[in-house]
Amino acid sequence: MRLPSPKIEDQEFEKFVTPEPPTQPAPPTPAWQRIDERPLVQKVKIVEAACDAGIAALRDIMQIMAQHVDSDAAVKFELSSLKKVMEQKKEHPIYIGFLGASGDGKSSKRPGAG
Repeated sequence: MRLPSPKIEDQEFEKFVTPEPPTQPAPPTPAWQRIDERPLVQKVKIVEAACDAGIAALRDIMQIMAQHVDSDAAVKFELSSLKKVMEQKKEHPIYIGFLGASGDGKSSKRPGAG
């Protein structure tokens, strides 16, 4: 018959261990994770910049994977999946408009409008 495990109270240990300080400072929190504290225009710019950075990183990954596509069928499959994702990406549309009531001449402010 097996003896029961000793109780925690019977074992000697330090109840509270002081954690060691980190060896390196924590990296800064990315701007897109602090987006709630920003005005709307900055939110849009932050999200667009994060999207552009993500697409650039994905292109870099795809270039590296393309070098190994013949060595592993899984790489070929993943690369084709990433290409499909890249085909679905959208550009950031920019809309410019004028506010004003009817008859304020908004359309005459367009370049080329007569």
